[in-house]
Amino acid sequence: MVILPVIKERAKISDSPHVTAQPPKLRRWLWISFLKAAIVPLLFVEIGFLVVFLISNAIVHDVNVSAMKATSEAFLENVSRLEAKQVETTLAAIARNTQLLANRTAQALDTPLKPDPAEVARYGMSKDGALYTRYDNGTTASFYSGVQPVGPVQMDKVWRLSAIDPLMMELNNIDPLVISVYVNTNDSYNRIYPYIDALKQYSPKMNIPKFNFYYVADEKNNPKREPVWTEAYVDPAGQGWMISSVAPVWLKGRLEAVVGQDVTLAQLISRMLNLKLPWGSYAILVDNQGHIIAMPPAAEKALAIEELTDHTYDTAIHDNTTKPGEYNLAAHAQTKKLADALLSRRQGQVVIPLNGGSVASFHEIGGPKWKLVVVAEQGKIFAEANRMQSRLTMIGWIMALVLVLFYMIFFAFLYLRAKAMGDGLARPIDQFARMFGRIGAGDYDQTAPRAQIAELDALGLNIAATGRRVGDAYKQLAAHQRVTEKALDDLRKRSHEELRFVRMISHEVRTPLAVIDSGAQILERKAPDVQPSEIVRRMQRFRNGVARIAGLVDKLEQSSDSATLPDDAKGHANAAQLVTELAREMIPSTRLQLAETTTPTAICDAASLQLALRSVLDNALRYSKADGMIRIDVTAQNQCVNVCVEDDGAGLAPGEAAMVGERFFRGSNAANTQGAGLGLYIAGKCLEAVGGSLVFRSGPTGSSVMLTLPACRCKPSEISEPANAAVPA
Repeated sequence: MVILPVIKERAKISDSPHVTAQPPKLRRWLWISFLKAAIVPLLFVEIGFLVVFLISNAIVHDVNVSAMKATSEAFLENVSRLEAKQVETTLAAIARNTQLLANRTAQALDTPLKPDPAEVARYGMSKDGALYTRYDNGTTASFYSGVQPVGPVQMDKVWRLSAIDPLMMELNNIDPLVISVYVNTNDSYNRIYPYIDALKQYSPKMNIPKFNFYYVADEKNNPKREPVWTEAYVDPAGQGWMISSVAPVWLKGRLEAVVGQDVTLAQLISRMLNLKLPWGSYAILVDNQGHIIAMPPAAEKALAIEELTDHTYDTAIHDNTTKPGEYNLAAHAQTKKLADALLSRRQGQVVIPLNGGSVASFHEIGGPKWKLVVVAEQGKIFAEANRMQSRLTMIGWIMALVLVLFYMIFFAFLYLRAKAMGDGLARPIDQFARMFGRIGAGDYDQTAPRAQIAELDALGLNIAATGRRVGDAYKQLAAHQRVTEKALDDLRKRSHEELRFVRMISHEVRTPLAVIDSGAQILERKAPDVQPSEIVRRMQRFRNGVARIAGLVDKLEQSSDSATLPDDAKGHANAAQLVTELAREMIPSTRLQLAETTTPTAICDAASLQLALRSVLDNALRYSKADGMIRIDVTAQNQCVNVCVEDDGAGLAPGEAAMVGERFFRGSNAANTQGAGLGLYIAGKCLEAVGGSLVFRSGPTGSSVMLTLPACRCKPSEISEPANAAVPA
């Protein structure tokens, strides 16, 4: 019966949460209340203002972007149109001059001219059969290719064409874009200004009509017989990459020659670089097939190709060398959309994915039908709007940062206030809680802490008084519990003893009574036929059964008397000698093993040892093997005499050894052995009566019993001989 632990356990359960979460502490509750009441609404208002500011910034940015987009598109369209018109005017002037040169060339070819001796002196013939000018006299250079044998007819053509030298020089000087003026005949004669080292520059067998600056003006490619422009090519005369304005020279229904004026790509690019365009935009000149004629470095970087403005003349030019395919806008994924628009429309505007998004506005140049394309990156167009948005966004984040700093300071202030208020309330409440905890742990005498609040101060005094009352009640309850537990323990022990007693009596008495009853029945049925000897044998069994019951009754009387012996049976004795005589009397010599000892073993109560030892030896004989050895050893130690009795029986089951010595207890392996469970109980009581003890140990190979009695200090003459007859059996 356990009462107080149950009460304490219930107190613990009442202090702990069941299903719901643990409520917040007072300081935290006050802090949360401040947050809900003051900070959270203000925070929502400030965040709302900040959100409105950022949304307004985004709306303004979108409006600015839309306005700038419309403005930029209109501006780029105007720029492309005006610049295309200007380039068209410039190219048209060059084309008109080219036509003028063609007309004068036709007149010269149709008019005989006597050569100037000084002019004649400049010419020479190479070993390959090419006619060339040997030095510069400030005018033109001439070259007659070796593909055509040079005879009087050819020389007459040379002298006639010398008449246009002043015009060629004038055309070169009046237009800064024109770097060279030339005449190419159908039989591969070239006359060019300014002067070049023709023999070194040209291939000796150069077939001039195979080059684009000649055949683009022939009947097949130019049926209108008007000035046309070539695509970009490498100039055989050593001027690098260029384009040419060429015009045919027809005489008497036959194409006699093609005249031309050269413009280098470097000059066109230089002209485009002089264009002052906003947003970092740039212009590209594209021919009617979508090939880039000229572009500035910005376009080179965007398209990842390098403009061709120069050429290394390691060898003479034998054929056309035009720009590679990578200069076609259709060859690039980022400009393919632009190339399609250029080929399908005269003017327009498209958005291409160049540099993350660019606007390309283009316009056709009359005459050659080229396109001038102005490209501007959208990111640069909208840069100002983006910068304004970034500044406003930064202002918004600064406002947010200032707001955060303000709230951090405000939070700190409120936290300190909440902490001060919480401490004023929580400190005494915490002390009260600890008081309850100590009271629950059993420390009932508590002193109430003083609080600054009257209600809390009264609460503390009441808690302390209640704790003292609970302590008094607990002490009374503990005393009642100890009495109740002792009574229950005694009752439990008596119940166990009575149960074992009933079981023992049932077993020990039923067996001899059954023998007597069965023998009496036999005698009753067969009395006339039973022999006297059989009657004697059966009477002996009756007497043995009666003796067994009488012995059981004697042991019960001894256990009831607590092994009390008459005073005259007590006296000094030599324990070793007493043990030896009693062992030899009770145990067959074939099963006895005595250890010799020379140690004095005098005891003051021989009768107690004799009575206890008889019970122990009887127990060893009962529960050991039929031929098993019984070992006895007598020693003296620490003013005590120890008698150890060991057998080689089966031992007890685990857990039963602790119950040996209790009245009426028998082991689970003793069912077939006579006994009342009183032998070791009587032995233990005898030894306890004189200040001794009995210790029982059991193992799988046998059991041992240690009997201990106080030794006495006496003279040898005072030690008496064992008196077995004086001790009850």
